[in-house]
Amino acid sequence: MIRLSVLDQSATSAGRSHQATLQNAIALAQHCERLGYHRYWIGEHHSNPTNVGPAPEILCAAVAAVTDRIRVGSAATLLTHYAPLKVAETFRVLSAIAPGRIDLGIGRAPGGAPAFVAAMNRGVPERNHNDSVDELLQWLEYNGAAPSSDDDVQAYPRDVDGPVPWMLGSTLRGAKHAARLGLPFCFNFSNSASYGLSREAIETYRAEFRPSRELAHPLASLSIWTIAAETSEEADRLFSPRAYWRAMLARGIRVPIVDPEQTHEAIYSEDEQACIDDMRRYSLVGSASEVAKRLQSIAEEHAIDELVLLTSAYNAADQFKSYELIARALDLRAYRS
Repeated sequence: MIRLSVLDQSATSAGRSHQATLQNAIALAQHCERLGYHRYWIGEHHSNPTNVGPAPEILCAAVAAVTDRIRVGSAATLLTHYAPLKVAETFRVLSAIAPGRIDLGIGRAPGGAPAFVAAMNRGVPERNHNDSVDELLQWLEYNGAAPSSDDDVQAYPRDVDGPVPWMLGSTLRGAKHAARLGLPFCFNFSNSASYGLSREAIETYRAEFRPSRELAHPLASLSIWTIAAETSEEADRLFSPRAYWRAMLARGIRVPIVDPEQTHEAIYSEDEQACIDDMRRYSLVGSASEVAKRLQSIAEEHAIDELVLLTSAYNAADQFKSYELIARALDLRAYRS
């Protein structure tokens, strides 16, 4: 059995309002809970016309309010931009709203272009990421760490169940950091190079894992872009807007998801096609049975029992259908835990 979870990046489509995109994210969480998915993680992106959800903590609250079982969290909170104390307070509040269901994914990436980073951090001194993570865990009192040497400074609310911090990344550095701190770790297939690194990263994480008070044994998952349809041909059609997006990105242009019909006459340079081919290699695209078999193979190859699926499509119905087809192919409802 494979435990499946969801990563949503609030990807918007051409012609669809940003408001509708964020409302779709909430509806997708409800849909995936009914299907038996274990977690619903929400990405953080900034100044990006493709991904229009810059505040995952707010979406987490909205999702938690309309769901009952599924775990909810960020993937990932970009700690570069925030005071660790404020992040701890925010996710303590979320944990009070949805006890025992909140995850706090921690990311290293800046989440936007240099101009955004400069605007977001204006007047704030640069901090060492590892130091920020350590401080955050102290405010969360993870592994029994003291929250502060100053008794007048505390993270509230108190006496809440969670959140569970996760380290997210696609490098050995992230795997080692998670292992040192005794955190759960999610490796992201962001390109074919990281795909090749994934097994080593997971093995390194397990080998170097130091048990924490909250986590006695290593807990690892993998995140991968996925689209399933009734047929492999239809899945390829639904993948074509992602190929178009990747080619535009290579030209320095960020665009919303376009209609698959718009991609028929697209002409790509040799370099752009190489980027698309690379992306296709680390994505799972096919019929439900094809994708399910590949997911099982990846889980066995990495000796893990959880995969996090990222799916985007021009039509929300195709996105919803993809998650449904995979859930049925793997009988997720029989594996709720």
